[in-house]
Amino acid sequence: MKSLGTARIFLIAAAAIAVLFAALSMPRAESEFSEEVKKQREKQLREVDTVRQEIDSLRKKIAEKKWTFAVGETEASRYSLKMISGYKEIKEDKKSYAISNGKVVVKPDNADKKDAIPKGGLLGDPDSASFNLRDKGFLTPVRSQKGCGSCWAFTAIGTYESAYLIRNGVSLDLSEQFIVNCARAGSCSGGSYSSVFKFLLANSAIDEKLAPYKSENQPCLPVWGAQKEYTLEQYGWIKPSSGKKLAVMDVKKAICAYGPIASSMVSTTAFHHYKGGIFNEHGEKNNYADCGTRAGHAMVIVGWDDSKNSWLVRNSWSEGWGEKGYVWMEYGCNGIGEGGMWVVAKKNQK
Repeated sequence: MKSLGTARIFLIAAAAIAVLFAALSMPRAESEFSEEVKKQREKQLREVDTVRQEIDSLRKKIAEKKWTFAVGETEASRYSLKMISGYKEIKEDKKSYAISNGKVVVKPDNADKKDAIPKGGLLGDPDSASFNLRDKGFLTPVRSQKGCGSCWAFTAIGTYESAYLIRNGVSLDLSEQFIVNCARAGSCSGGSYSSVFKFLLANSAIDEKLAPYKSENQPCLPVWGAQKEYTLEQYGWIKPSSGKKLAVMDVKKAICAYGPIASSMVSTTAFHHYKGGIFNEHGEKNNYADCGTRAGHAMVIVGWDDSKNSWLVRNSWSEGWGEKGYVWMEYGCNGIGEGGMWVVAKKNQK
């Protein structure tokens, strides 16, 4: 009996050691994996001389075309354009509708009328010559997606954070990494913000500290301590007032009604190195034949200025790109406004 008891103690001790060893080895394994990813990313960084030659060539073209923006080395310049532009259009029915709790409901035709606004009033006047949500304090800080094509996740979360701030008066810092991992809307190779909005109807986003951004693809694992209050009440596409293409006023009305607008656009070599000014490349007019490398990208439209004939748009390439992370894009330039979507955050019941 004594030997049997000793054997049991030995087995229990061995099991405890095994569990401890596994617990200790997991962070190490994750660390080694992250280090390997980091090394691979560094190998993919573009040579400084290549970047500078590209910028010199662009400056000559800007002078020739009389464009009204400047280019230079930015936080995004050493990543390839393909690596950091990852919007993929999802073919969905974009008729006049909004989606709420998984059901199709009629979207208000006149987004400028107070009874059409879930919040109960306009954020601004769509007839104003200028208006932006940044000056109103309705935006969270600019983020950085780094060397991962997760612009779609940053666009979705950036749009939601602002909608939540407008609805609840609370500024959030939510996890884009969780969206990359768990929303089934894309990866570091690209994705769709509309798929994220669909996910957020039934699933909550989580705080950044619970799943810090690593700019890499990771498995979707349970997150302890996550709250279940960061969901959407409704989302939808902006309805064109006539035809199939959105008019400038359509987007202005949506901004005043709902807040920031998620949008797709075509990112080009010139946009990659944008430092400031009014971006007016208008690549779509020549099918981008003269624009060098190009890729689908997603950003957030946050305002406008008619004196600039431009939208104020927030990117996710850090404050070291553009005008502290923002760009003034001329109306209609490179498809900005296409795929325009609005969201309504659920009211916090606390």
